[in-house]
Amino acid sequence: MTLLSQFESVAELLSLLQMQHIATQSTIATLESKVTSLETLVQSLQAQEQIQSSSLVIAQSQLSLGFGYACTFITFLFLSLLPNSPMQMLTEWKKSTEGQ
Repeated sequence: MTLLSQFESVAELLSLLQMQHIATQSTIATLESKVTSLETLVQSLQAQEQIQSSSLVIAQSQLSLGFGYACTFITFLFLSLLPNSPMQMLTEWKKSTEGQ
């Protein structure tokens, strides 16, 4: 193999390596862009999850509060329907003390 043919082979190899380098850099840039997009998507989903979690906590608190009010109201109704209930006793006491 002559020196000229060796030089031509090296030049071809160098050209091939340069094309592969350009293609590799393009692939890397594409992958970096996709990673950035995925990171943005993950951050967005995490923010949505936090909002939904906060909304769930608020809804649970409101439901618990509503349940507490309902229990109090039912207890009040039950006590007012009993004979000699505290409400009836209080009403009778008020009536008996009004004239005094």
